[in-house]
Amino acid sequence: MTAADRATVHASPGFDASVWELWPYLAAGASLYIVDDAIRTTPEPLRDWMVANKITISFLPTALAECMMELPWPSESALRVLLTGADTLRRCPPDDLPFALVNNYGPTECTVVATSATIAAQSRLTISLRSDARLKTLPSTLSTNTCRLCRLGLPESY
Repeated sequence: MTAADRATVHASPGFDASVWELWPYLAAGASLYIVDDAIRTTPEPLRDWMVANKITISFLPTALAECMMELPWPSESALRVLLTGADTLRRCPPDDLPFALVNNYGPTECTVVATSATIAAQSRLTISLRSDARLKTLPSTLSTNTCRLCRLGLPESY
């Protein structure tokens, strides 16, 4: 991200992703555009607003992001990256999606984002983890339905 980026503010201030929506962009000098309540949950008007405001990066909750990636996007859209998270991603992006879809996961108790991956069309929806010398070796890929992430020091049963 750069100072030239235009990012949306969509998350409720009570949702942990709201800090992720604000601080990186402010630190980079990017512009923030607050989504109006009248369009925040309606895909077509939200898309049109994003195109009109030349939004380049946006975070949307998973259910809304899945709807947005099914819409036709005009060629003049400036959107480069659509970040999503908060629920299990159940759809892959279509082949002709003109922006990157990045799926994120983070347990609210200890972080905003613990894993992040760009999702390609026809991807297998998984979360990848790497081994850590302080932890027992983890499988290279775990299903999102069975993956539990814990901070070091938390019991396995947490």
